[in-house]
Amino acid sequence: MFDEKPNAPLAPGIEPVPEASQPIISEIQSSKKKKKKLFLVIIVLFVIFAVLGGGGAFAYMYWQKLNDPQIIWQDAMSNMEKATTISQNISMNFVYKPNKDYKPTISPDDLFGTSSYFTTEFKVNVIANVNSSQEGEYLATAGDVTISFPTGIEVPLLGQLSISPKINFITKQKDIVFLKIEGIPPIPFLSLDPILNKWIKIDANGLKEKYGVDFQKFETDKDGQGEMNEVIRFYKQNNFLILQRVGLEDKNGEKTHHIKIGIEKKKFALFIKSLIEYAGQKYPQSVSDTKEFDVSLNEALGLMAISGDAWITKEPRNFKDVSFTIALDVPEDEVNKGTVTPGASKQKVGTLTLNISAAYSNFNKPIAISEPADFVLIDDVIGEMSALYQPQPTAPVEGMEKDSDNDGLSDFSEQMYDADPNNPDSDGDGFKDGDEVKNGFNPAGPGKLIK
Repeated sequence: MFDEKPNAPLAPGIEPVPEASQPIISEIQSSKKKKKKLFLVIIVLFVIFAVLGGGGAFAYMYWQKLNDPQIIWQDAMSNMEKATTISQNISMNFVYKPNKDYKPTISPDDLFGTSSYFTTEFKVNVIANVNSSQEGEYLATAGDVTISFPTGIEVPLLGQLSISPKINFITKQKDIVFLKIEGIPPIPFLSLDPILNKWIKIDANGLKEKYGVDFQKFETDKDGQGEMNEVIRFYKQNNFLILQRVGLEDKNGEKTHHIKIGIEKKKFALFIKSLIEYAGQKYPQSVSDTKEFDVSLNEALGLMAISGDAWITKEPRNFKDVSFTIALDVPEDEVNKGTVTPGASKQKVGTLTLNISAAYSNFNKPIAISEPADFVLIDDVIGEMSALYQPQPTAPVEGMEKDSDNDGLSDFSEQMYDADPNNPDSDGDGFKDGDEVKNGFNPAGPGKLIK
């Protein structure tokens, strides 16, 4: 065994370094562990922040999609466009209320007295029920339209009416329409029996061929959307609605998004113009001067206030109820064009209000539409109406056909032409009076008859 070598002596002024103690070593190791834990905590917090931040952003975007009124409306429009079946109940209420403070500056009898109607309150109600079902390439429809004139209400140009005519319709084949008219009371001196309370089959092609009547019909394209498809397309091009979501509400047992509706008038005008241009291309004979219409439209929009509400089901997003109110102030110069002095203030004669409400149901649910088994043809109806009002031959009035001079012209006609009923050649020109009249000449003198 070797003895341990003694430590070498230290240089003067240098003190020996003490050996590391066990507590110091433990403290260093503990410090290193704390730094690792802190680093791990920072990484974990960063990951959590990233996940929550990204997830929060995603959740916010998802919430926006769920609650953005424009997205909700577009989804409902898209679902309506794709629907194979749908039921609609539409109610329209027209109300006119005169302005009690209106003081006419012109005679109330101007323009055939039409201005006087604007001093009388009136209202008209229209209710329509329509069921639609996609059947192959054709959109079959069935429903009815009822127009009600409440008792004691004066209707412009029609007077007081208390009737509610109802028109039922069914179209299951292209160019074939079934109509039934009800609710019209007996009218003095006018019989409508051939067209009332019975189904009438109308063949649009037959009307055009036999009677030259171009029956304007609602046509559908191969997808079954037709004009409605064009309306939706024009709306997407001119998104004129101002939408504000109110919140979720219970509507007849269903959770619905309640949305307030306003109108951006400039875009709405472009939408209407697009529809008019489309109608002009498809039915050129039914559209008048569009320039004049543009001016009238802009003037009307300036006098108009439009607002509404919509309820759209939460899932799937389908229209449940939609209502609009359109109020139009009628100025005096619109009632009597050209009668108001230029630069004069426009008095409000009254306010015309249109309330529209629509309820939708049966989206993509079976709807049975069938043609009536008992009906009459439009040809038979036209024949009956013609027979009713065909002028009946009447017996000649005594003495009307008497021809005293046998010149082919009755004594009554001779008096009309100032000729002599007892002289077959009243003007002595060598031609009988009757022959002269047949050839356009004056029987009582020279020259031709004035046409």
